[in-house]
Amino acid sequence: MQFDGHRCHLLFKSAHEDYSGSYTCKVSSAKENLSCTANLLVIPSKEPLFTRKLEVLEATEGWSAQFDCKVSGFPPPEVTWTHCEQPVVETDNIRILRVNGHHSLLITNVNKESEGFYTVIARNVHGQAESSAELHVQEPRPAICTHMSRLEKMPSIPEEPEVSEGELELKTMPDFIKPLSDLEVVEGKEAVLKCRVTGMPYPKIIWFHNGKMIESTDEVKMIQYRDVHSLVINSVCHGHSGVYKCIISNKVGKAACYAHLYVAAS
Repeated sequence: MQFDGHRCHLLFKSAHEDYSGSYTCKVSSAKENLSCTANLLVIPSKEPLFTRKLEVLEATEGWSAQFDCKVSGFPPPEVTWTHCEQPVVETDNIRILRVNGHHSLLITNVNKESEGFYTVIARNVHGQAESSAELHVQEPRPAICTHMSRLEKMPSIPEEPEVSEGELELKTMPDFIKPLSDLEVVEGKEAVLKCRVTGMPYPKIIWFHNGKMIESTDEVKMIQYRDVHSLVINSVCHGHSGVYKCIISNKVGKAACYAHLYVAAS
């Protein structure tokens, strides 16, 4: 949404048919409240068209990774996935998700064999479209950085005092006891993305939406209760849809998890 002091614009960079509906603009002042309403009808493309393409992912070995895309077309396209040009089939480790025009590929336990290029292909009687992105898999960092390894990596730093085994055990990698989950919310309702974390020292947390860091505002709030962190969006709109990423970090390392927020028309 853009406002130049005189005119307000609501811009969809890539419209999808589920954006169709009534939109109301409200203006309030001390003297009066004004509003106007208009209808938007998004006519789906006949041939398959990706209104949201796959994006490059990075994941730590043993964690989950999720590719997300959005495809339009009439009749609704049939969607298939490939990994390094080989068909992807569902297993205990791989889930293929479909919600209207939203399609996701979830890998719940990433390993080195998961690395490589993934392609999603959409087909109907009018044609075919595809989108590709690469998954990079990183090795997990060691849980404890010992006294000697610190000296090897940073030889110019003066030697630190010896610490007991008990003190070393207090340093653990950040971890998600309960990671984020995909969420679908009706436009105008409240959306709450939750995760439960652990780590010593207790990790710091940063939230991202479609790759951009989120700052707490009156509209979007970050709440912590003990080891549960929540991202609360008071009144969701289509601009809030997309991929949400949570990164937790401490002196030992960091971890990340992802989830998709789908906003349905009211």
